[in-house]
Amino acid sequence: MSSNISRRRLLQAGGATAGATLLGTSGLAAVPAFAHTGSGGRSADWFTAPDAATRAQFRWWWPGAHVDTNEIAREVHQIADAGFGGFEIADVYDSVSAPMDPAVYGWGTPRWNAAVETALATAKQRGLLTSITIGPHWPSAVPGVLPDSAAGAKELTHGRATVEAGASFSGPVPLPTTSPSGTSTANPNPPVSPVLVRLFAAQVTTATLPASGPVELVQGSLTDLTGRVANGAVSWTAPAGGNPWVLIAIWQRGTGQIVNMFDGNPNNSPVSVPQAYVVDHFGREGADVVVRHWERDLLTARILRLLRDTHGSIFEDSLELKTVKHWTPGLPKEFQRRRGYAVEPLLPIVLAATPQFTYPGVDTTRVRRDYDQTLSDLWIDNRLKVFVDWTESRGLFYKNQGYGTTVDVVLSAALTGQAEGESLGFGVVSDGFRALASGRDLSGHPDRKISDELGAFSNRGYRTTWQDMLETANGNFVSGVNEAVLHGFAYAAAPGTLWPGFAAFSPFRNNTSIGFAEAWGPRQPTWKHIRDVSGYLARTQAVLQAGKNTVDLAFYRQDFNRSGGYFTDTSLLRAGYSTGYLSHGVLDLPTAVVRQRRLAPAGPSYKAFIVNNQATMPLKVAKQILSFARDGLPIIVVGTPPGAVPGYFHAAADDAALQLVVAQLLAQPTVKQAAASGDVLAALQSLGVRPSAANARAADVYSVRRRDDHADYYFLHNISAAAEELDVSLEGDGVPHTLDPWTGAITPIARYDDTQRGRVTVHVRIGPKDAILVALQERGKAPSVHAVTADVDVRYDGDRLVARSSTAGTFTVTLPKGRTAKVAVPGVPAPIPLTSWRLSVEDWQPTNPTADDMAATLTTKTTLPTLTLNSLQPWPQLADLQDASGIGTYTTTVTLPADWNADLGATLSLGEVLDTFRVTVNGTPVGPVNQLSTTVDIGRWLKPGANTITVEVATTLNNRLRITRPTPWGGQSRQAYGLVGPAMLTPYRETQIRT
Repeated sequence: MSSNISRRRLLQAGGATAGATLLGTSGLAAVPAFAHTGSGGRSADWFTAPDAATRAQFRWWWPGAHVDTNEIAREVHQIADAGFGGFEIADVYDSVSAPMDPAVYGWGTPRWNAAVETALATAKQRGLLTSITIGPHWPSAVPGVLPDSAAGAKELTHGRATVEAGASFSGPVPLPTTSPSGTSTANPNPPVSPVLVRLFAAQVTTATLPASGPVELVQGSLTDLTGRVANGAVSWTAPAGGNPWVLIAIWQRGTGQIVNMFDGNPNNSPVSVPQAYVVDHFGREGADVVVRHWERDLLTARILRLLRDTHGSIFEDSLELKTVKHWTPGLPKEFQRRRGYAVEPLLPIVLAATPQFTYPGVDTTRVRRDYDQTLSDLWIDNRLKVFVDWTESRGLFYKNQGYGTTVDVVLSAALTGQAEGESLGFGVVSDGFRALASGRDLSGHPDRKISDELGAFSNRGYRTTWQDMLETANGNFVSGVNEAVLHGFAYAAAPGTLWPGFAAFSPFRNNTSIGFAEAWGPRQPTWKHIRDVSGYLARTQAVLQAGKNTVDLAFYRQDFNRSGGYFTDTSLLRAGYSTGYLSHGVLDLPTAVVRQRRLAPAGPSYKAFIVNNQATMPLKVAKQILSFARDGLPIIVVGTPPGAVPGYFHAAADDAALQLVVAQLLAQPTVKQAAASGDVLAALQSLGVRPSAANARAADVYSVRRRDDHADYYFLHNISAAAEELDVSLEGDGVPHTLDPWTGAITPIARYDDTQRGRVTVHVRIGPKDAILVALQERGKAPSVHAVTADVDVRYDGDRLVARSSTAGTFTVTLPKGRTAKVAVPGVPAPIPLTSWRLSVEDWQPTNPTADDMAATLTTKTTLPTLTLNSLQPWPQLADLQDASGIGTYTTTVTLPADWNADLGATLSLGEVLDTFRVTVNGTPVGPVNQLSTTVDIGRWLKPGANTITVEVATTLNNRLRITRPTPWGGQSRQAYGLVGPAMLTPYRETQIRT
């Protein structure tokens, strides 16, 4: 081979794929760049070989303390060897399917602590990060805390009785008619005893009480009878005349919620001794009892030291509280202090999720809003801040999923050590994650992560593909996530386990469904390729954790949940704008200031603020937004401007004051009104607000921008199921590079336009659901000449500017300063269909289908007779492979002409592949290759004459489980495993462009 061939092949794009390419790159042409050793704590190989802090992690499921410390250590090594950076230890002991003695194997037992110490010590040895869930299962609970104790979770409920006008009532105060929300029985053990909060009598406005819906009460008729209650009974005579009266007994009671894994039935085996009941999440005692339990029983001196050594956190899962209406005994006092009026007389209208009673002339919505605001305040002050202070005082940090109940999720994310969301509840491309990221961005700690419980797909156990995971991860990344915590890595075995091993969620509820995905680990055939996937996640996260998040637009959001109050028109995202959400809570933070027409300039540096169809707004917030406008921040008000405050106290006066402030706001020169959501784009353009990553046309390419002292980094994600190709104008200066997250290569881009000051336009092609990373580096090394536009693929071959084409022709390339060059590409060999393959399958089956415990994890891997295929077909269509699962090796030989030379290469298109795959050419591994694209550039490894191409495909376990565990997998369809094709080798020629 000539020296020219050696040089070109050394630098050529071997691992780049057509599924996510940036036109004008040279794939793996690794030009030294971004080597900022020691700057900002970043090493020279921060992208090519990210450290544990930037790698993805696992939620690690343990069957309580029914674990072996040797196996625990082995599994930590497996996680580290697979290229992951840490784990969250989660107790998912299933007392329904596999009863175990909780006194021996429960949460917080000596066995539990010994296993935790082993896990942490091994993690320290391997340089991993660690986290431990705050309680046994979720929501957090403490063994021995009873429902009626001061620390137990409480709910507000009621009983009622009708009394005709002039009639008397004498007897027990009406009790609640429903069972405690957290139990599956009306008579839990221990019993839940309601405590009377208030007993009211009120006349109704109708002759008969409605059969359904709220009961309207006569204004001024409410009578407090609480002082007349004696020994649980009351005697009272209703005034004569008019409509009936109703007695309303408002009760506080423990919810009785426990943390049994599946059905919450306290009659099933508990997960601890004593039984663990959910604690009060709104009163201080609930947080204090958790801290005391940890300090007394869990946070041993060695565990604390090891947690510190592994950058450890205490993690709280989502707030899945079962309740009629949240309550804590101190709420009335706090409500009076925070809202300015007494809540007790208005308790009838806040009962339950929907109003049970109403008063004429009293705005029920406003009162309920004040109640929700108070609950959010109490959760943040009495729980979140307590845990943040406690963990930080111990050299740890608090990580939490601060949603699922009445909480300002944006403020929660701002105040916690690390906020986490979940793909199951939030979705793929999700404003829920953007809300969490916005809170983080306003926290004053832009380096904090937003993590994601990734991949808890419903009913997908052992049939989840890595393509599913990667598509979801990309959508979550473009929504603000920068750390994936995969759901999950399962401990090997537990009592009652069947092949392929213990998994808390697969199957689910004692074999009733195939459960929540996925039990990752060596039991999965795809684990053989796991370092390719973990490398992609690590490098992508390294970029998304660099510097600080920079966001174009901030929307005002006032909802107390994780799913409402978002801007649903996608025109802004399709134009290239990035978005965030700011609640009234975070607007109180000191970072929420405007300087040089940017909101929060030390953080996300928003270019504009949008009030979207917001009927109500606190007066204080309106005044803040007015000050933003006066400081020069562009603001858009969509639809009818806010005309009322959301709260009840002094509503009339505050409404009038709000309307005056809004009128002043609308008069500002930096403020525009948009009639509807679809008009916001034009309003932004009229104000001169341009996206950081501006799409040349409306496209399903969304963006994230990060900035540090070295570069502007862009994550561009195609959310659609079709490829996107377009120009994208990126804000920033310098030489554009592509960062390949699969290989770690950093490569200068050969086609770009930097004639517009402060912007660089690049031409991109992004495959379906795929993503690319682009960086603008001010002092980046690159060849001196680049293309501006071209009707052919332009890239670098070393220092040469070359045109790549799979067809012959003459093409035009525009160079800087208006120069043009013509490039003639001579004949290119025709595409070569690859139809004939040899297939060898390693079939995975249980060694002993009836074994349990550790024996159930054993797998027999049998190599089946090699098949000769004249056409590619999925395994279920091949007689010997219908129910096989495992690893298939496909081999074919292609002969290239004798005059195949240095200017020729080829891409290998594999068509459909399920699941993970690797490619080898002439005995040399190619890659890692992009698992979301089945087109691979293999030009570097081809030669004249015979070439051997091998494709190794690993599958899920679904098809084998259909027959080895027909309950519940028998109802699942076979998956189309393997290399399905069509497969094609497409030659190309590279021709130098004379500049």
